[in-house]
Amino acid sequence: MQEYMLLFRNLAPVEAYSSSPEEMEKTIPSWQSWIRGIAEEGRLISTAPLEREGAFLTKQSTTDGPYAEVKELILGYVACKANNMDEAIEIAKGCPIIADDGGSVEVRKIANFEV
Repeated sequence: MQEYMLLFRNLAPVEAYSSSPEEMEKTIPSWQSWIRGIAEEGRLISTAPLEREGAFLTKQSTTDGPYAEVKELILGYVACKANNMDEAIEIAKGCPIIADDGGSVEVRKIANFEV
């Protein structure tokens, strides 16, 4: 099997990313169920949501978040195993963020990298 990164995106600005505690409570079970399914199939490598705050680095500067100039925010990820890209896409189709207006999942194969 190969390793894939599923990146969860949603529209910026930050207000679009904000959810009330009640909204979060409603969506958490669907995320837990989807991720549990990946784990039970032995495909889960790691997963985590990402904090809103961070830094953006370029050759010229380092800027603190939030990122007012971006159109989308990366909200979290799942690293998982799949036999090929089509299978990784099928896994991504179950991600709850797909049901959100402006939500999307980017599927990328993780390249081998010797350190």
